[in-house]
Amino acid sequence: MSEEVKDVIEEVKDSSDELIEKMEVKGEKSEEVSKSWAKREARKAEVKASKRKATLGKIVETVIGIVIAGAFIAAIVLGIIQSANTITPANNYSAGLDADGYIKGEDLSTVKDLGLSNLSVPAAEIAYSDEQVQADIDSLLSTYKSESTDSSLTVASGDTINLDYDGSIDGVAFEGGSSNGAGYNLEIGSGNFIPGFEDQLIGTHPGDQVTVNVTFPEDYQNAEVAGKAAVFECTVNSIVVTPELTDEFVAEKCSDRANTVEELRAYYKERGEENNLETYITTYISENAEASKMPKSFLKNEQSLLYYSDEQTYNYYNSYYSQMLGYSLYGSFSDFTGMTDAEYQKDLKSRAKTNCAQTMTYESVFKNNNLSVTDDQYSEAETMIKMSGVDTEACGPAYIKALAMRIAALEFIKENATIQ
Repeated sequence: MSEEVKDVIEEVKDSSDELIEKMEVKGEKSEEVSKSWAKREARKAEVKASKRKATLGKIVETVIGIVIAGAFIAAIVLGIIQSANTITPANNYSAGLDADGYIKGEDLSTVKDLGLSNLSVPAAEIAYSDEQVQADIDSLLSTYKSESTDSSLTVASGDTINLDYDGSIDGVAFEGGSSNGAGYNLEIGSGNFIPGFEDQLIGTHPGDQVTVNVTFPEDYQNAEVAGKAAVFECTVNSIVVTPELTDEFVAEKCSDRANTVEELRAYYKERGEENNLETYITTYISENAEASKMPKSFLKNEQSLLYYSDEQTYNYYNSYYSQMLGYSLYGSFSDFTGMTDAEYQKDLKSRAKTNCAQTMTYESVFKNNNLSVTDDQYSEAETMIKMSGVDTEACGPAYIKALAMRIAALEFIKENATIQ
């Protein structure tokens, strides 16, 4: 309660006390004071008190009004703050970056030193086994598979063949029992056909015509043929063959990587170890990067970019499943994120801080070691952006430069890492 209000209350109280005292005094001398005088004095005191009360009322109203207005203003301010903290999706990738691709207003002295200029990496973390090398080679060879009609080839379990077939039950063709001359690729031993069917094709050759006798299972999905014996007249059209890994094959198909089998294996092993090293470094940075001060404008835009990316993913999934299944996979964006709006906004802020700390860490390495971006690194950044589905013109040169700086910093860290 203000001092002014207290004073008015006291004045009203004093006026009341004064009236009572006068009435008491005059009451003692009632024989000397006329009743009219008493009434006049009482009326004067009453008017005075009434005015004081009116004044008090206005002050109280003013005070209450100020309190209410203050609460109203506080509510508006809170709403503004909440509105400012509510991020909307946007795809201005270069916002928050200067023309050189650096974060505007950043203080790299606040970045935690992770020892990235000479990072110690456990050898076990980058090891690439012979089995992994062989898997790479098998994957390579599979891309050069071809169909062969060489009749000297023999069908074995695990082979993929192309065949045509016409099936009948008691001499009568049945629905779905023919390839209709279109050819069908079948992996022998896959179990995709009726039990016993694939086994009877083992040992055959391209060009062979084979009669296959089988019995449909009792629980076969087509009740009309379930449990019945069937005959399939088959023609083996071709066998899918995988080329043999030889020096000649490597020289012909992989000259950009190696010229011999030994060199190719060494290439895959080195590439695997380098990828593992890069994964170790990026993971180490993502888990440990810190910065005590982060520019608010960059953080806010980073949240908008993350929101935009999440929204695009949400729309893509719904569009894809609507076309494939006829209904949306997620009813709402909240269903997609699995979070309330407040939880999602908090998650955006957390992810943005993580991204900002990482970006500042890479920039710190770049600046502290006087690195520069090469044309190849800039081109690599453009390629990475295009592969992610983002228009390089829309994201702007500042964003491309920022990504190129990260690439340059990462290459520096890898080159200077110590493997123990």
